[in-house]
Amino acid sequence: MAYISTLWGSLCLLFLCSITLTLAQTAPNCPLGPGSIYPLPGNPLHISSFISSALSNLNQTLTSTLQDCTSTLTTSNVSFHFSIFSSSSTFFEYNHIAPGQEHSLSNGDIDRNTVFRIGSVSKLLTVYTLLATTGINHLNDPVTKWIPELAAKKFEDEISTAKWADVTIGALAGHMAGVKELSMEDLATLYDAETAAMYNLPPLPMSDVPTCGTAGELPACSREEFFAAFTHLRPVTSPFNMPIYSNVAFQILTYAIEAMTNQSFADVFQSALVGPLGLNGTYLTMPPGDGTSSANGLMYSTGADLAALGQSILSSTLLPPHVTRQWLKPITHTPDLRLSVGMPWEIFRLEVPVPFRSSGSSEEQTTRIIDLYLKNGGTETYNTQFLLSPDHGFGFALLTAGPPPTRGPDMRFAAMQEVNEMITSVLLPAFEAAMQDLAIAKFAGNYTTSRENASSTNLEIVAGDGGLGLSVKSWMDKGGTRDLLKTYFAALQMAESNALEEDPSLRLYPVGLQNRGEVAFRGVFEYQGSAGAFSDSNTTAFGSRCGAFAAVDEPQYGNVGLDDFVFGVDSAGMATSIAARGMRITLRRL
Repeated sequence: MAYISTLWGSLCLLFLCSITLTLAQTAPNCPLGPGSIYPLPGNPLHISSFISSALSNLNQTLTSTLQDCTSTLTTSNVSFHFSIFSSSSTFFEYNHIAPGQEHSLSNGDIDRNTVFRIGSVSKLLTVYTLLATTGINHLNDPVTKWIPELAAKKFEDEISTAKWADVTIGALAGHMAGVKELSMEDLATLYDAETAAMYNLPPLPMSDVPTCGTAGELPACSREEFFAAFTHLRPVTSPFNMPIYSNVAFQILTYAIEAMTNQSFADVFQSALVGPLGLNGTYLTMPPGDGTSSANGLMYSTGADLAALGQSILSSTLLPPHVTRQWLKPITHTPDLRLSVGMPWEIFRLEVPVPFRSSGSSEEQTTRIIDLYLKNGGTETYNTQFLLSPDHGFGFALLTAGPPPTRGPDMRFAAMQEVNEMITSVLLPAFEAAMQDLAIAKFAGNYTTSRENASSTNLEIVAGDGGLGLSVKSWMDKGGTRDLLKTYFAALQMAESNALEEDPSLRLYPVGLQNRGEVAFRGVFEYQGSAGAFSDSNTTAFGSRCGAFAAVDEPQYGNVGLDDFVFGVDSAGMATSIAARGMRITLRRL
């Protein structure tokens, strides 16, 4: 097993991603909520021709970029590996060694088993350890329940003392504890008295100069040293007031995990993640060695292991599905409309094009918003990014390493982001197209039935018409004499006398409920041909027209919504029928 030689340095908080984003969403429809607009496939989606073509494009782009001596990737002088994975397998890998970097590799090569430092991606593994061990049972516990040193800390006033009784385990994991760091880039450890005076900083008594902390230039604190120093730090803000990115919160979190389990964090980490997932290249300390472990930024891992971690999250291997769903949600927002915060995710909102399959159309390309769950991290030598796209059931792990430049700008982080943009810009549209293609094969078509005392009811479902999800193109009853789309839309719009004169649409979206042989969808009734639900012309400060979540399960007939549909599917997931449960009928697929 190879590992890249270590250059210890201060922890670099690389949580801001440079994915190109815009805010002019042009989705023509209003789905029920964030998430996939088609059912996630049970079979590997990467076998789609859309994905294979995108991967070929990605490979060619990377190769040509690395041959360009002026590109960021070549001038940054970084080596890297990345693995792209689905919930079931790793389906693309790429390795690159920067010129002259072979000497820093123990076997002269980089592959999926090369060990990198992963920086703040360690925080993600710490939260995963917590959830895999205790689930969500303790997220709302005050930290004082598990940390006696904090329970004993006397609260003096809000400005001078953190109110630890208000800080929960979940707040620590989600950057909402209101605390920052201990001895992180502390100038008292970097400047002598003469240098400090140059910056108008007064001399400090030795008792105020940190001797241990979370920064690489200081030794790690023992538990006694940690709390002796930490309990004297002032809070940055009150708990749950705003997100404050914190390394030290995760050190406290590890102590809490140890108290919950009555084991060392190293033992819990081994039994919760390393053992069950076979993470042969993931370490809390430098491999091999007896160095001090850290849950906030000093772990080591490989592309293979991070891919295995991602696969386990996407498939809920270690967690109950409802815990995974709760974990993959925002906790709070930031001042940027595009960035939210999770435990400890950085969640970016990104536009992707909606595939449009009708030929000869002059309609402009529409887009929809997806949420990407990232964790970035780095040290002076290493930058790492771990990304999941729950909407599509795939992710990637990108690990880079290289020494800082002796002169000129430092482009190492920019190089990582360039690779990141290459991957996302190529794969996200491809996965959208592949999922739509699969949904067409599985669900689109004509459905019909007949029932006693009534002529046949016919329903046609399409996708790829420029809108989101599946579209009920027509829904006719009584031998084609009654338009049920207009009838039920009128029932939904009871206060509008002209509702029967409108031209409505009905879009179907999966809701994450399924039994053996059944997949549940809900419908959203909308005006046909209206402007995009999220376009600038339709949105004011209080006028978003995407409120489908408030109208779900309406109108009802005998306590069953007329938007309630369940597809019957065979063992391959192909629809054989659709039940319109409000009408109490089942239509068979022709």
